[in-house]
Amino acid sequence: AASDVYKRQMVDTVKKAGVTGIDIGQLAQKVYDHFPNFKVKKLGYATFQKLVHSIRALQVENVGNNQKNVYLKR
Repeated sequence: AASDVYKRQMVDTVKKAGVTGIDIGQLAQKVYDHFPNFKVKKLGYATFQKLVHSIRALQVENVGNNQKNVYLKR
């Protein structure tokens, strides 16, 4: 499925970010840079964050002022 390609890319991007994780906005930007036609709603998710939450390998944590970082689940 097309969504698997996006999800794999997201997991790889988060993996490369290491233990510090990556800001969810930066992750979104990298996905849109890599896949110019990427549309989160076409995959059936209301928001990018909901898509991230659907990926079992990833976890989202609040790290302060409305900032959310994405990490590999440990």
